[in-house]
Amino acid sequence: MKNVVLVDKQLTIQFLSQTHAGSVHDKRIADATPYPLPHGSHLLQDLGFLAFTLEGVIIDMPTKKPRGGELTPLEKEANRALAQRRVAIE
Repeated sequence: MKNVVLVDKQLTIQFLSQTHAGSVHDKRIADATPYPLPHGSHLLQDLGFLAFTLEGVIIDMPTKKPRGGELTPLEKEANRALAQRRVAIE
């Protein structure tokens, strides 16, 4: 079973999607769900939501490692910083 959850900075649940089978991809759930985010909001998401966007919402997502390549030290550090913010939520 799988849900998409939106929380605020205080980790208060602001939105809970409908429940889906665990086999349904995160992005498919996101694409089918109307999110109540105000213009200018920041959305912290992981790579399971690659290519997911919302008009007027700023997406914070780690940089994906290129096929056959490596991330730069700056990209690795930025990914670590995002992971530290996400760990409290997950």
